[in-house]
Amino acid sequence: GGRRNRNINKIRQITTILRIKINIDFARGSRQPIHCDDIAEWATSLLLLGPVNQKEAIQDADQQARKHGTIISTRPIRVDVAGGEAVSFAEMVNRTQATACAGGIRLYCRRGVAKLLFSLAHWLPWFREVPGDFVSRLEQDFLFSSEEAIALQSQVFRRFYP
Repeated sequence: GGRRNRNINKIRQITTILRIKINIDFARGSRQPIHCDDIAEWATSLLLLGPVNQKEAIQDADQQARKHGTIISTRPIRVDVAGGEAVSFAEMVNRTQATACAGGIRLYCRRGVAKLLFSLAHWLPWFREVPGDFVSRLEQDFLFSSEEAIALQSQVFRRFYP
């Protein structure tokens, strides 16, 4: 999210310059976009728990281990962190384009046309990082649970906004 989100920022930039809004209704795969500020706040609050836990661990190690066993643990753990709202890719694009400009031309793009356009655009230098199966990925769900992350440090992740 924010300035670090290259995909959303590219969509916003293209929409602002060209004033063309593309409707990709076939892209129904769900996402849980997360803002980089939310990740930073969660990670910072988790890091700040470490020194507090170390001080309290000296005073009462057994009670603290029961309370924050994963934080006192010396082995690294991996958790997924997801945004506070599940939205389809098409809805993400629609919201982004709506914030980029009020008017403009609306184009409807079907799956076959999108697949052809991305296969042709893949040869352009600024589209090389787009994977070959991009269009089919737009129809797949990429949802993750933040339960383990929230168990380590409580955090409310905000809804998607471009």
